[in-house]
Amino acid sequence: MPLISVLMPVRDGGKHLDIAVQSILEQTHSKLELIIIDDHSTDQSIQNLPQDPRITRLNNPGKGIIDALNFGLEHALNQTDCEYVARMDADD
Repeated sequence: MPLISVLMPVRDGGKHLDIAVQSILEQTHSKLELIIIDDHSTDQSIQNLPQDPRITRLNNPGKGIIDALNFGLEHALNQTDCEYVARMDADD
């Protein structure tokens, strides 16, 4: 099965972040990674996420959502063997 990298830019994800992360982790595709790009959050929502080997946390210096997505995409393409990239927001 191909590896799917899901990019999730987050800035102060609040109460919605846990639900969004759980929905990705509950997918049935066996080769999936979730790349969470923290775009300079000021809340603690990123730190409160479950520890899961499928989750990669990256820090982006708060340059906005497009920069965060590009940063996450660069990581997915250069650090993993992903064949597909998906995107999800922290409040989806």
